[in-house]
Amino acid sequence: MKKLSLKNRPYSSIILFACIFVFAGLGTKFLFFSHAAASCNLNATTSNFSSQVSAAIAGQTICLASGSYGTWTGTSKAITLTPASGASASMDFTFGSGDTGFTVDGSAGGGSMTSGGGEFDTGASNITLKNITFNDSLTFNTVAASANILLDSDHWNGQGSTFNADSGCTTPARIHVFGSAQTGLTVSNSTFIDPPAGLSNAEDGIQTGSGITVKNSIFENILDNGGACHQDAIQGVGATGMHIIGNLFINDEDGFADFDVATSDTATDNACMSITRPACITLYADKDSDVEHNTAGPGMPDVLELNIKSGQRNGSGTIVKNNVGGIAGSDYTLGADANNLFSGATSPNINGTPTFVGGASPTTWANFALTATSAGHLAATDGADVGIRTSGGSSGGTGVTGDLNGDGHVNIFDLSIFLSHWQQTGASLPEDFNNDGTVNIFDLSILLSHYGT
Repeated sequence: MKKLSLKNRPYSSIILFACIFVFAGLGTKFLFFSHAAASCNLNATTSNFSSQVSAAIAGQTICLASGSYGTWTGTSKAITLTPASGASASMDFTFGSGDTGFTVDGSAGGGSMTSGGGEFDTGASNITLKNITFNDSLTFNTVAASANILLDSDHWNGQGSTFNADSGCTTPARIHVFGSAQTGLTVSNSTFIDPPAGLSNAEDGIQTGSGITVKNSIFENILDNGGACHQDAIQGVGATGMHIIGNLFINDEDGFADFDVATSDTATDNACMSITRPACITLYADKDSDVEHNTAGPGMPDVLELNIKSGQRNGSGTIVKNNVGGIAGSDYTLGADANNLFSGATSPNINGTPTFVGGASPTTWANFALTATSAGHLAATDGADVGIRTSGGSSGGTGVTGDLNGDGHVNIFDLSIFLSHWQQTGASLPEDFNNDGTVNIFDLSILLSHYGT
């Protein structure tokens, strides 16, 4: 019997295949991708947890009873841990060499999970932590570029002492990545939200010396209130190859920033409003970064600040195209500067004022899309609107994996967008949910598993 392969099948066959999956279960959720609580192959309590992990085989799910499970040191089995229906479990993590292939899902079983954080060390790989509420930091120590670590739909929200840094800033960020090499870490669909007035000494949302991917997440109220640390939503520390895609920054000290020599970063489809710094994205001594399709919201004239500290190289080669907002700073030479919309712009940029779907005070990522009558509508070099792309682009901080048009739902419109990009290859493709560089059957499976949310 021939194996079923979709690689070379025509587009219509892919549509038919997807529709079979989507419509087979209508009326009772979905036959192949049910949103009901995950079935439990094994059940664990705090007292027998270790023995149940030892007994599990690949593909099985262990459902956890309520309680504190201390610090789990991982496994090499392809299993899933999830709190049982109605259960509330807590678990911290320390993973390293030999820990691979498993998922910890805080809600798949119908329960909830909190975590005091922990660390990933060299050798940990192919691990997913999702739907978990963290109340302390997670640290990554020299994680390989091929590690394939995914933090998805997690919450890193500050309240009271949670994510208020100590006076010495021992832990400067909620997600703290050490090292300078490319790191195989993706943070997606997650929230980093502090109280409206911020915290007294907030930790950064994410601080990294390594190139990581951060996409479709929300950073809100991360403010500098005079504490000992400086507060950034996402801070690169001389990182190379950051991918910052489809995030929403509201009422933060800054959006994405690297003050320590940025190199070859990609920042696309991010939206900012009420940022203390003059621009949404700040890159010092930048070389060859790509800043496209970002939106500086009402009251923010600039989308990008390029500058240097004393002794740093001058910036060069930065590509700045199709944004809403201008460029601030000095000591830089651009690689490209075109089709950016801002008041007073001259060609090849666009002089005008944007109007947003969300009006004068957009509050969701999708609300930063341009109206059909706005300056910059369909005026980008790629034929799309300037600023964020809500069609065929990022899901932009909606917190819903598979939401490609940014409306907060995963439905037939997202499936249509996905299929139009079938078999595309490249870095940072919005439809490439597992970040393997190709839009393929694995990504289709992920989209369909969220269909209907």
